[in-house]
Amino acid sequence: MDASGGVPGLDAYPSTYDFCKTIRDYEKSSPNEKLGMSKSGRIMSEGEFNKEYGKTNTLWGWTKSWGVTVRDHDQLSFEDYEHNLQVSLGNYVEKTRLAERGIDVVPIANLTSTGIKPLIVKLEQAPKTPFLPAARIYDRVNNQAVAALPSIKEGDYNNLMNFLEPQLKSALPSDFASDAAKRALFQEFCSISRRWVEELATRVSSPFKDTEQEKRLLELLVDDLVQRREKTGPKPEAQSLDLPDKEKLIVTEYVKGRPVETCKRTINFMDPPKTHGLSLDELQHLDYQVTCSAGQLEEELKENKTRAKAQGDSEPFRQEDHGEFQSLLDGEKQLGRCEYGYAYKTTSKELPTTGIAVADGNVGYGMEDVIVAQREHGMIAGQWVPVRVTAILDGHTEPTRELTGDNSAAVNSGRQLPHALVSRLGSMNRNILTRTGMVAACQSAVVDLDRQGMYKKGGSSINCAAVVGKHLCIINSGDSRAIYVNPKKALSEDGVFFQLSEDARLLSETDSPENAASRFNQMVHDRGGIVAPHPRKPEQVRVKSVDTPEDNPGMTCISSIGDHHYGGVTSPKPFVTVFEEGELDPDGFLIQFSDGISEVALNKQIARLVRLRCTENPDITQENLAANLRDHAFKARSGDNLAVIVTRVKDLFE
Repeated sequence: MDASGGVPGLDAYPSTYDFCKTIRDYEKSSPNEKLGMSKSGRIMSEGEFNKEYGKTNTLWGWTKSWGVTVRDHDQLSFEDYEHNLQVSLGNYVEKTRLAERGIDVVPIANLTSTGIKPLIVKLEQAPKTPFLPAARIYDRVNNQAVAALPSIKEGDYNNLMNFLEPQLKSALPSDFASDAAKRALFQEFCSISRRWVEELATRVSSPFKDTEQEKRLLELLVDDLVQRREKTGPKPEAQSLDLPDKEKLIVTEYVKGRPVETCKRTINFMDPPKTHGLSLDELQHLDYQVTCSAGQLEEELKENKTRAKAQGDSEPFRQEDHGEFQSLLDGEKQLGRCEYGYAYKTTSKELPTTGIAVADGNVGYGMEDVIVAQREHGMIAGQWVPVRVTAILDGHTEPTRELTGDNSAAVNSGRQLPHALVSRLGSMNRNILTRTGMVAACQSAVVDLDRQGMYKKGGSSINCAAVVGKHLCIINSGDSRAIYVNPKKALSEDGVFFQLSEDARLLSETDSPENAASRFNQMVHDRGGIVAPHPRKPEQVRVKSVDTPEDNPGMTCISSIGDHHYGGVTSPKPFVTVFEEGELDPDGFLIQFSDGISEVALNKQIARLVRLRCTENPDITQENLAANLRDHAFKARSGDNLAVIVTRVKDLFE
């Protein structure tokens, strides 16, 4: 490592930190004096070298030290020391793989502490910076991002599992019994610390190894995992009680003189909107308003279920909208092969028992729908609880002249959704799980997502199915939808299908002025908005703010994430329906889909298709069912993106 060839160089220092501290000490004492390194790895300034190895105790000694070349006991001059330091720094930079961490290698200006300082800063940064994904090259499949942790790739995940298995399989055999079990373990580790998992995965995927640090990261994860699993009990069942610890969670505020109970706002707008009709504080309180009374909540949940089912049962058949889908069902039109312009592919690896199908459909603005299928663990009611999350987020763009949409609200919110949901479930159910705390957490988590981003070009609807213990919570904001289908029942029987979430639809006030008092219309008016027909399609009802330009058609969604450019007239607060384990037949399916599906297919038509496919093939996979529904909607000429999630009910509570 040094000029003479038999040397430890920087390895002589206990750590990079000690070496960097030495350079910084010289920067304070003698910033402009040249530095070198001895054969043993000791840093010395030129003055220190001359003083130690020259005869400096007399005036004659000082003169001699400048008149002849001073050498140390190994006959090395200070020029040799400088060369040794230069070579050693270069070798250390190569060893620490700064480039693979995304750190620019700064050239050394000169061998003074001031000249070395820029490189020192980079060396200090290196231990805190994981290796770049770009430095880890994989094939097309393994180059895809992992859904639970998008900062790493499938190849990194495989390397991590190969690293973990020989060390943990004997202690945790069931966690390595199948691919699904490994994926569940990975998600559980992510729930403990995404930062630790990311660093460990990138380290074991890099050619540069630091076994001590990798061992330390693994110990931290495993120790925490063992401690949390010790707190795992039977599936928690929510108690029908008022919100526990209300005084610590809730404050009473006023909106237009009316008292509301609102959960304390942990997240504020990153980009506060200009509001109409309500102050910003009143808007915050309204969106974070929760129901604390168990009796009142049960009435609300019952109403939400009734309204959702009634909306699905009352869907009218319109030939212009649903005729093509019906022709496919009746065999009058053949499905054939579907070719999608946008090669958007995804898998349900994160939750193997869930089927997923997506496509851009008959559109030219690209794919804006996002799907989430993950499991997130959290400390809820004093125990370590897995929460199963499947969701569709349908991104939409404020009308512009741009060719492609902006689905950043859907992408960013989808990534944060499982963690945001589990975080709220934990904080609102610390000691006991209650239905009031569970529903309040589902609502406030979605509002949190709305507040965290600067979504200036558009927002997103969300339809989420979250399984918490023995409860299935359907969380809906916007016009994506969840339905239940039982393929073992005849279409004429009750319960063969019904809608689980209510689309946030506006009613025309032009045709019927009394519609202004309807549920969603009233919500718009209370927030200072306007309900008006589309300027070019009068049959469509839209929401606008008072300063929306006349040529802007407004939005169909009156509840969504991220539509801050409408001045707060849309609300992110979702409506929640809750179904208990056993309430839905386990042989039936939970089907979630974006409005690209409901645009061309009625719930009854979807139920008929599912029943037909299950009759033809009783062992059909959820993946194939989802793909069938997507393809039929595409052939029925849906004018929107298509996204479908299919899960058998018995797999929800696995």
